Amino acid sequence: MGRMISRSLDPVEVGRGICEIVQRLLGGQAAALYRVEPRSGDLVGIVSSGEEGWGFEKPFVLPRGIGIVGLAAAERQPVATPNVLRDPRVTITPELRARLEAVSFRAALAVPLLVNEQVVGVLSIVGAEGRRFGAGEIAMAQAFAAQAAVVWENTRLYHEASSHRQQLLALADELGRAQEDERRRLSHEIHDEMGQTLSAIQISLDIAREDLHERPEAARARIEAAMAAVKDALGEVRRIANDLRPVVLDELGLGAATQRHVARVGALTGLSVDLSTEGRPRRLRSDVEIHIYRALQETLSNVVKHSGAQRASCRLEYLESTVALTVEDDGGGFEPLTVMESAWKEGRLGLIGLRERVRSLEGRLSIVSEPGRGTRIRIELPGHESEAGAESAPRLPGA
Repeated sequence: MGRMISRSLDPVEVGRGICEIVQRLLGGQAAALYRVEPRSGDLVGIVSSGEEGWGFEKPFVLPRGIGIVGLAAAERQPVATPNVLRDPRVTITPELRARLEAVSFRAALAVPLLVNEQVVGVLSIVGAEGRRFGAGEIAMAQAFAAQAAVVWENTRLYHEASSHRQQLLALADELGRAQEDERRRLSHEIHDEMGQTLSAIQISLDIAREDLHERPEAARARIEAAMAAVKDALGEVRRIANDLRPVVLDELGLGAATQRHVARVGALTGLSVDLSTEGRPRRLRSDVEIHIYRALQETLSNVVKHSGAQRASCRLEYLESTVALTVEDDGGGFEPLTVMESAWKEGRLGLIGLRERVRSLEGRLSIVSEPGRGTRIRIELPGHESEAGAESAPRLPGA
C-alpha cells in the first residue's frame, strides 16, 4: 500500500491499485471502488478492475441504499451474498439489474471504507454465482479496507486541495483580467461617451452666449438642447454608478434591490420571473448584501443565456442567523459536476467564481440539476443584522 502512494497521488490510479490488490487477495472476478456523496449519500462509481464491462467508462451513480454497496454503506459493515440478484436484502433498480445481468458474476462482497467513523466509500469484490465468501475472507477484506480507506481518502483530499488551489489561482487571474476589462470599459464610457457629451454641451453653451443678445430665440433653443443633454449625461452617470454598485442596495436594502433587478430582467428578456420573500427583512452586512445581489445577477444571467427556460422563480429568505437565495428554472438542466469541470478547463469561471465567493463568506452553495429537469441553485450566507438594524423598506409582494 505504501508503494502505491509513492507511485501516484491521483485518486483514480490509487483506487485502481486498491481494486487490483483486493481482487488478487480474494481471487475475485472483478472489484470496484465507490465514493459516497456526503450530502446525498449516493454512491458514485470511481474505478474498477477485472472483468470487462464492469468499468465506469460512463458516470454511474447508485442512489442511497441501492445495491449491495448501498446496503453495506447503510449498515456500516460488510455484506456478502452468493447471488446478488436473488438476495431479498438487496434493493435492485432496473438500471442496476440490467448492468448485473450483462456480466457473468453473481456472488458479491461489499465492504464499507470508514475514516474517522464516517463512511467515505465502499469496496466491492465479485465472483461466480454460488461462491460464498467465508468469515476469514470477509475479515481479510475488512482489514484491507481499513488501510485502503485511509490511503485513498488522504490521496483524494490531497488531489482536491491541489485542484482547489489551481482553481483559486486561475480565478485570481480571471478576476484580475475582469477588473482590467472593467476599468477599460469605464474609461471608454467616461472619456469617449461622457467626454463627447460634455464637450458638445460646452460648445452649445458657448454659441448660445454669443447669440444671447442678437439672436435670443436661437440662444434659448441651444440652452434647452444643452439642458436635455445634461439630463441624459446625468442618467448615464447614474447608470455607470449603478453598474459599479446599485444605489438602491445602499438606500433601500437587499429586498428592494433584488425586486428591481428581477423586474428589469423580465422586462428586458421576456423571461417570466418572480421573486418572493420570506422572513423579516433586515439590513445585513454590506459584503453579504452585495454577494447575494451579485449571485442573483449571475444566476439569472445564466438562466437567460444557457437554460432555454420559459420561467424562473426566485426566493429570498431571511432566516434566524442566515440569509438564503434560491433560483429555480424550468430549462434544459445540466450535469453540475461535468459543467464545473469543463468550465474550469475552458476558463469559464462564472459558477466557480460564485462558489468561491460563497466560500469566502463561510456560506453554502447547492446546485441541483439534471438534463431535461431544470435547475435549482441555492446560496446561503451568514445573515446577522448590520448596525443599520431592521430594513426600513416595506415587505415585498409574496413576503
